Amino acid sequence: MSLLKLVHDPELNKWAQRKAVEVLNSIPSQDLILEAYLFGSAVYGNFTPDSDLDFIVVTKDQASIKQLQKEVYSPRFTDIAVDWIFKTKESFDQRKNFGGVCFIAFREGIKLR
Repeated sequence: MSLLKLVHDPELNKWAQRKAVEVLNSIPSQDLILEAYLFGSAVYGNFTPDSDLDFIVVTKDQASIKQLQKEVYSPRFTDIAVDWIFKTKESFDQRKNFGGVCFIAFREGIKLR
């Protein structure tokens, strides 16, 4: 039995971080985004061609979340796999210091907005 060893590729990680900015900037309703964080393999240095981009997008309310979801979940929004997590500002602020995905994104992620 062999073990798959992931090779650290700094150039691929740089590409992933540039791509993340491009994807975030392609959202039509930019004014609804209060904060945005990239986290996961693109930040930790183990991004591979099979990886996705992991975002937490913070908005002011549920209506903003619904609008942004409509935009990013539309067909052909981006050519790379993306895992979107949307939170209201109130919800994100309550969770960012107490563990879970908000904590990870806030503490270890890259703030893009």
